[in-house]
Amino acid sequence: TNMCAIRSVVAFGELTGGSSAADAEAAYIQPLLDNSIHLYVSIPDSLLTPAMKAAQRGMRQPVYRLRRPLYGWSRSGNIWEKYLGGTLKNIDANYEADLASKLVNSVAKATQSGWLPVENWPQTFWKRNRTGHINILTVYVDDFVMAGVNHRDEWKAIESQIIISKPEVVNRVLGVHFNFEKGPTPNIRHCTMDMDNYAQQALDMYKSVPNAPMLRNGICYPWHEPTKEEIANLSDKVDSTIFGHCAASLLMKLLYAARMVRLDICYAINNLSRYVSRWNALCDKQLVHLFAYIKNTRQTKLHATCDRNELPSIELHAYPDADLAWTFDSTRATSGGFIHIGGVNTFFQLDWFSKRQTATAHSTTEAELIAASKILRESLVPLMSLWSLMLDRDVKGIIHEDNMSTIEVIKTGYSAKLRHVMPRHYR
Repeated sequence: TNMCAIRSVVAFGELTGGSSAADAEAAYIQPLLDNSIHLYVSIPDSLLTPAMKAAQRGMRQPVYRLRRPLYGWSRSGNIWEKYLGGTLKNIDANYEADLASKLVNSVAKATQSGWLPVENWPQTFWKRNRTGHINILTVYVDDFVMAGVNHRDEWKAIESQIIISKPEVVNRVLGVHFNFEKGPTPNIRHCTMDMDNYAQQALDMYKSVPNAPMLRNGICYPWHEPTKEEIANLSDKVDSTIFGHCAASLLMKLLYAARMVRLDICYAINNLSRYVSRWNALCDKQLVHLFAYIKNTRQTKLHATCDRNELPSIELHAYPDADLAWTFDSTRATSGGFIHIGGVNTFFQLDWFSKRQTATAHSTTEAELIAASKILRESLVPLMSLWSLMLDRDVKGIIHEDNMSTIEVIKTGYSAKLRHVMPRHYR
């Protein structure tokens, strides 16, 4: 799964019956290998049990057949996913028939068995529980997150088949700390998402670089747009950089935070990552500026609000945008996008991105159209499918476009001036 699915499940939980999480213990070694797989390993003497030593007495370089996948083996992840999907599908396969006899109007929906995979959402499963409500489960390797009305009853069936830790209210998932608070009325819940500790780890990593400059205080914007003088004096200096040898590590450290919570630094990382193999002194200055911003905003949190009374009316809102030849060294535009589930009081962030387009747009309209196409195909439509399943109704998706020419092209469905824009030009 991905963080977008996890945020969706948590948001669904706040709108319904809460959410909880558990970890699979020693996940990869829970399934048995198929009998057709013959894999043998040599075990060091220090790891041999007395029984094993006795059994191999008199043998020369004995090997043992592997019966369970090991961490580090390339196929272990796939075997675990297949085992997990099959196990969840077969859990509690008889209750739906009993439910069907009670819910005459929902027979078609209640005749499925066990947890079913959600189409186009890997390692995400759904089922209709004994009370007729939709429960959703998403799994990232060995991290389970479940939500829905009466969803806690489903953990018992999972525990009978898969070894997991005790389910608890969602607190920390993939390094993201979730904190839930009651709102001014019983139907409103507040949620914050942060990575304070992770941001501090990134700052410590920066400080460990030899000759790393001191970080200034008070930096309140993540991207340093260079002046003409800086471009002329610094962009060609590639031999005396401070971070050239470790730029990839520092940027990847921040990229994880950007994908999880810190959407405000996506654009800066997107720009700097293009220079990893051709780092220069200007990149040094921009990276220092970015880390100074992280220092100043280390405790920044995403704030979300859910109003359970709006469950029948909430919608998905998408905001695409693009620049046009904005950077000094490239004519390609950058696509950006943000999606949230929303209502009058409900606002929960679900997905975002910042990505350089793969070809040069000839106009702002073209750049905006490509950004809108990307957010529609890759984010909004899949989320509409997921939320329609969770809410058991059709969920509307709304695109908020700020370019009038682009809006007219979308409404018309065709533009003679943009007939050259084909899918093969943009990936």
